[in-house]
Amino acid sequence: MADKGFCPVPHCFRDQVWVGVGAAVGLFVGYKLASNRPSKVGLDGLHLKYWPGRGLMEIPRQMLAIAGVFPPRYIDGRYTPDASNNKHGFLPMESIENTLAANHGRMPVVNVGGEAIGQSPAINYFIAAELDMLGDTTVETAQILAIQETLKEMKNEIRKHVDYPNPPTEEQLEMFFSDSAPDRSPLKADPEGRGKRYFKWFLGRLEYLVGDNGYAVGNRVSLADVLIRYELGESLPDNQCGKADIPAWRREPLMSAARTAALLEEFPKLRSIVANVNGQQGLQRWLQIRGVQMF
Repeated sequence: MADKGFCPVPHCFRDQVWVGVGAAVGLFVGYKLASNRPSKVGLDGLHLKYWPGRGLMEIPRQMLAIAGVFPPRYIDGRYTPDASNNKHGFLPMESIENTLAANHGRMPVVNVGGEAIGQSPAINYFIAAELDMLGDTTVETAQILAIQETLKEMKNEIRKHVDYPNPPTEEQLEMFFSDSAPDRSPLKADPEGRGKRYFKWFLGRLEYLVGDNGYAVGNRVSLADVLIRYELGESLPDNQCGKADIPAWRREPLMSAARTAALLEEFPKLRSIVANVNGQQGLQRWLQIRGVQMF
């Protein structure tokens, strides 16, 4: 008798029952996986509370802009204890000074849906999650947050050597940009070079990790891309300086725009990420309308 082969269509009642059971199990598993993820709360009533500058609240603002969300759809509250700054539209600090418990009486704080969120990593996470900028899987989310921590680690390492608010010396800038420990991924970090992990060391390690498609993680703009662009491509133009004495090193990426641009020539994937984020129409609109900044 000839072999009729496998037929995928269930013919008998028993086959139909098993197909139905399989479909039901699949739907149940999918539902449980989805229901275990945090639910979005939306951005209705979103209120950002921060000092009158870029700083720790600019990443949330730029993510919102890339997603097409601008004031007055949310309150971009910039608060100051200095009444002379009110001419720029900044708000008096005393109007919100007792509403900052989420960050232990400090800023930044975000209010949304009757709740409050403090600490910049948590705020970045919340805004990115609401805007679908945290990747498509838990692994991608973790990779995005790892990039955030790497950039923070890089800045902290540099701050060990710069006596803020004093400017970096030319010798320090040369060290930060040119004199880094030579070990690179995928090789292990050389403990002998621990004290010389400057810009080139961190960026070389990141270059190995990020995608080669213009995105740091996955296939669309995420929190990681916005962070990378901010550290390596953000400048404050003259017409947005709220005071005349903001020095160039505090307005330019990595304290020197020219040195940063030259350094990025060595890291084409990071350079592509910066260019990709810079090309976002929402970001370009935000950079035009964000107004005067005190830092």
